[in-house]
Amino acid sequence: LQKETVLPLLQERIARLKRDIQRNEAQTQAVKQNPGIPFIGSMLVRHNRLLKEAELQLTYELIAEIEQTDSWQYFIAGSN
Repeated sequence: LQKETVLPLLQERIARLKRDIQRNEAQTQAVKQNPGIPFIGSMLVRHNRLLKEAELQLTYELIAEIEQTDSWQYFIAGSN
């Protein structure tokens, strides 16, 4: 994919990840307020949030790499 195609798609991904993280924060609060949910349940909610946060950070880094360098051309040059 061309840089002009990839960047908007990555921005969409960032928006989805941010929504997922916000939703996860609501789940975290619900879990904390419900003493009937076992510890493993709260750990799974936290685990999911951490994965989304890590993916968000990597997506930001990928966008910066694509915008600041020509390295993206290396990946699409071989596909022609």
